[in-house]
Amino acid sequence: MVPQLRGRAGSLADPKNLNDLENYYKSIKKSILENQFEFIIKKKEKNRTLLVNLKEKSIHIYKLSKRGNKKKFKKYLISDIEKILKDKQDNKEILVFRKSGKKELKLSFINPERRECFYELIWLLMLNKPLPIEEEKASHDRIQIFISTWNMGDAPPPYDEETLSTWIPKNKYDLYVIGVQECEYTPRKQFQECQDDWFYTLASHLGHSYYRVEGTSLVKMRIVIFAKKEHYYKINYIEKKTIGTGIGNIYGNKGATMISLHFFETSFCFISSHFAAHQEKTEARNNNYKDIVKGVEMGNDDLDILNQFNYVFWMGDFNYRIDGLFREEVLLHIKNKNITKLLKYDQLSNQKQQEKVFLGFKEELINFLPTYKTERGIENCYTNTKLRIPSWCDRILFKTLPYSHPITCTEYKSATKVTTSDHVPVFGVYESFVRMPCSPIPITLLLRRCQIFFYDLRAEGLDLVEDDRPPDAHIVFASNSFIQDDIVITHAYKNRNPVFGDLPPIVPIISRQSYLETQHLFLTFFHEDIKLGHAAVPLGIGFNPTPFSFRTRITKNGLNAGTLLGSIHIVYLDNPITSNATIVATTSSLGKSTPELINTYNSNSNNSSPNSSTPPLPPRTWLINNNNNNNNNTTPHSTSSTTTTSTPSSTTTTSTTTTIYPAYPSYLTLEPNSNTTTPILSPNKSSPPPNNVREYLARGLSTASIELDDYSVDDHNSIAGNSPPQHLNSNLNQQLERKHQLRRSV
Repeated sequence: MVPQLRGRAGSLADPKNLNDLENYYKSIKKSILENQFEFIIKKKEKNRTLLVNLKEKSIHIYKLSKRGNKKKFKKYLISDIEKILKDKQDNKEILVFRKSGKKELKLSFINPERRECFYELIWLLMLNKPLPIEEEKASHDRIQIFISTWNMGDAPPPYDEETLSTWIPKNKYDLYVIGVQECEYTPRKQFQECQDDWFYTLASHLGHSYYRVEGTSLVKMRIVIFAKKEHYYKINYIEKKTIGTGIGNIYGNKGATMISLHFFETSFCFISSHFAAHQEKTEARNNNYKDIVKGVEMGNDDLDILNQFNYVFWMGDFNYRIDGLFREEVLLHIKNKNITKLLKYDQLSNQKQQEKVFLGFKEELINFLPTYKTERGIENCYTNTKLRIPSWCDRILFKTLPYSHPITCTEYKSATKVTTSDHVPVFGVYESFVRMPCSPIPITLLLRRCQIFFYDLRAEGLDLVEDDRPPDAHIVFASNSFIQDDIVITHAYKNRNPVFGDLPPIVPIISRQSYLETQHLFLTFFHEDIKLGHAAVPLGIGFNPTPFSFRTRITKNGLNAGTLLGSIHIVYLDNPITSNATIVATTSSLGKSTPELINTYNSNSNNSSPNSSTPPLPPRTWLINNNNNNNNNTTPHSTSSTTTTSTPSSTTTTSTTTTIYPAYPSYLTLEPNSNTTTPILSPNKSSPPPNNVREYLARGLSTASIELDDYSVDDHNSIAGNSPPQHLNSNLNQQLERKHQLRRSV
């Protein structure tokens, strides 16, 4: 019989029981040899034993008699599992759905780490993968997504396959996402509702190889998603919402329909909108965007829809027009196919550039003619009835979380053969990586623990609150699968540029690098109970030898609401825990900010953990008009730090001085500043500060400080490998290669 401290190729079931390590490792060895893993689960407040047998590909659940004999044995085959879902509300529970249609299994584990281990083992079996012999980075799969938007003009769609195929190719893509506006027509006889007719038209066109993931409608707006049937068990956590922004800011003639989902472990949100019409209503359209972001609660209700999903695609009839040209001028440019000239007068492009709408979103280069207002039944002909200025009303934009794989758009076109409406459908094909579930980790990492440190955390330019007062800002780190509860950082009173300094370490419940480097910490800034804005910090940037300095936008209602700056460092305690060592940590303390744990961890680590008295090396961050209340009189080329190591019986203090010679570019001047904890990098007037990673790489700057808003996994890997990202243009690649050659020659 395996003892209470259950074996796993992973972590500990109960970190308090480390006394009997010999029996513990015997149980681990027995589990590995027999290809089985045991878990403790709870059922009606009573413990049960769950056994995952890798060889048989089965799950066994039983309880033990007082004599230790198995009792009430139940067996479930992995082949009978249709889907497995982690409960979003309770990070200890899992739901297992079976193909037989029987009632789902609800399994409650003793902590989130054990749940994650079980989840990974089941996916390992479902994907027919072998048990790894060492920790593996999360693997990814590539999918293709077809996304389209069309204002149907209250007319039936073309039902013939030939015309539909010019717009929606069949049997080519993993996902089809189609959003429509003004979809209200008399359905065919076999359908009672227009929605049913439209969804059936798409389903019958795509064929039996696809199934409908989800669909929803609001008045005349509709969105529907189809996926290949082979992906059925990979797509989970499906949610749909609608919001009206029309008459009275409520009615659904304008607004949005949206669907979110997870493909494996990667989250997507698809939004289809219809914004206010008419040439002069630019501000109303901007407000439609803000109202949708503000009003929709999807996924984690404490976060807005733009700061929690890995990828957001926003499509629709946004109704932005060409401004500043007469209709005759526009028609002349269209005749000459001078698209570049026309795009300079595009309202959406100009509003985006001014950061008044779709902040952080990207759009593929437009190479098709304006999609509105066309003559029905005639291809590439603009109507003369209302003398509307032809415009690109119908668009598709996308946004990614920082440190995500970049989206690749392979097509962005209009379907000019579809002429039943006064709008032309627009479609795009996008390639995306989806992260597969992590593999269980090997025995060698059983006792590894880590801490997440934030240094010199501060914000700049937070919004004023009522009566134009500076906010009393505090930060809440949202709870998630590896953070037990919300973490609240204390207030910085009456300050638009609050300084939170060096935070106590966050001890994640799940400590594996292969898992954590795929996760984000989501921060919300509050004044009392009023939300000031949101930000996302990827943990993947924290796995470096030294703290990684960053800056990223704080957004509110989809627009800029300040800047978050700081450094992050994730530290592993690599010393193995011996039989004489103990860890004073309780289940309730895991995943929380627990400064009292530092001393205990220090006693088991050669490297003293940083604390409030040991500031990190100065982050090389661009600071503009930064007012920091902390004082620092050190010179810019040296820092003095004091390391304090405490144990229950004694306190030892050692002082070290580190000299820093950062390789700043020649066109920068380094200025000391007694009012900040870090030196300020002041560019010469002829060289403005870089805005993103491409400019950092092009200028050969230190990349220890980076803008996260346009920062991808490819960028991070390129920096680590000292090579330029693949998606940079060829001229920049050539410049970088010349710089690398010069460095090598030196």
